[in-house]
Amino acid sequence: QNRQPRKKDEVCTWVLEDQGEGWMRPVLHSADDLKFGPQTASYGLFKTTKEANDVLRALASEFKLCDTLLGLADTAPGQACPGYPLKRCKGACIGSETGAKHSMRLVGGLSRLKLANWPFNGAALIREGEEAHLIEGWRYRGTAKSETELHALFEMPPPAFDRDIYKLLAKQVSKMTPLPAGFQD
Repeated sequence: QNRQPRKKDEVCTWVLEDQGEGWMRPVLHSADDLKFGPQTASYGLFKTTKEANDVLRALASEFKLCDTLLGLADTAPGQACPGYPLKRCKGACIGSETGAKHSMRLVGGLSRLKLANWPFNGAALIREGEEAHLIEGWRYRGTAKSETELHALFEMPPPAFDRDIYKLLAKQVSKMTPLPAGFQD
């Protein structure tokens, strides 16, 4: 049997970006490019851009959100999005609804996909006997038995984001201890 090794998934997630005047827009980011921190709110872990967009389309339909304001349709400013004539949009695209009301429904819909925020401003440790597992922004950086080994882990580039590791670590936050500020320097 000639099997190809499984290609590592390119994990992506939605991040809301403030467009001003109460209007929030979801922007798709590669999880590898995100710096997870206490202020990073991200929604869903998707294997492909298509999967992420399909989920957003389903939310748009369920919560009567504007395809254009979500970036799912390319409509001229002030023109009705494709969902408006079908009564799938409450008219934010044509000014019948404020950006703030639209954004509130968007956040409500995305809330069930919200990932746990990385609770620390830097890296953290999970101690097991003599060993310390170094975790940073939901990424497992390695295991160390000494401060020298710990510093060496920071010398290596951080690993790619892994959705399975995120799921495991999100359940272990209570066991994590943040590293003191400046330790990585």
